Amino acid sequence: MKKVVLSFAVFFFFAGSAWADTRLMILKGEAAGEKKARLIVSVVDEAGRPIKGLAREDFDLKVAGEDIHDFTLEPVSATDSPLSLVLGIDISGSMRGRPFQETRRALSVFLDQLDRTDLVCLMSFGTEVRFLTDFTGERHEVRGQMEALRATDMWTHLYDALYEALGRARDTAPTSRTAVILLTDGRDEGSARSRENVLERAQGASVPVFTIGFGNRIDRDFLQEVAEASGGCFLFTPEPENIVNLYGTVLDHLKNQYMIEFAFPKGPGPYTAWLSMEYEGEGVEATKEFFFSPTGVPVPVPPQKPWYKETLWLIIAGVVLVIGIIVIAILTSMDIVTS
Repeated sequence: MKKVVLSFAVFFFFAGSAWADTRLMILKGEAAGEKKARLIVSVVDEAGRPIKGLAREDFDLKVAGEDIHDFTLEPVSATDSPLSLVLGIDISGSMRGRPFQETRRALSVFLDQLDRTDLVCLMSFGTEVRFLTDFTGERHEVRGQMEALRATDMWTHLYDALYEALGRARDTAPTSRTAVILLTDGRDEGSARSRENVLERAQGASVPVFTIGFGNRIDRDFLQEVAEASGGCFLFTPEPENIVNLYGTVLDHLKNQYMIEFAFPKGPGPYTAWLSMEYEGEGVEATKEFFFSPTGVPVPVPPQKPWYKETLWLIIAGVVLVIGIIVIAILTSMDIVTS
């Protein structure tokens, strides 16, 4: 019993130590109709736990420099807003044995706790990054691929894995709410992508990344940095038995985000949202630039120049070159004849 209590104490210490103060994050902004927009918002306390029970009166909203007074706020659990999740699993050889067994058990429990409409894309990484499923609601397909995995790869291409996972979630997710959840026991070893490549993509993808670190070989600074840059969080445990609790914490975050909707009769284009709130006497704020593309309204495309105008100088240069070659050939032949 003492060991269990100690394990949970260690888990909460490391899970909470990634956060210093209350954090308000606008994860995503988008159109919610022809003249409506929405924001997906996350609020966590100083221990990294999602703050529940907030109301619209707790927030002030400004978009494109204008105060928005008439908006609604609901927990995402009360809305029809399914998740699209990329689940990344480290299959390097150091995961072999109990850590990998506990990871598979944790993911199986996690899949059971998702809503029926939530979608999952399973990804493994080690020496290579492999997407084992598309986004799917078929849990048996994900479990089948998961059970077939073996922790045998020699290297850990962590940067490549996060870079590709963010791209897949950003570009191909079938639903608006997305996230990447990635577990590793190591640090990057030989990725083609750099640390800076990953952080740049994390900052601009509007996809929260939840990094789960296990053991004493992890690159804690990087896992925490990429999580915070994206609006997710970093969790750590030294004990494999606690991995299942970490996935439960991630799900708690995902199920306790907020959705803000408001009338927005603007044309297509980039806009900046500013949101503030006060919690237990502390004021916090967040900003997010998003592209508003109203449903049914075409996005204006700048007129394209005819292709021949773009390449006209190449055509002229080619004609001059051909003429020059012909002239030289004629002059050369005349010299030969004269001689």
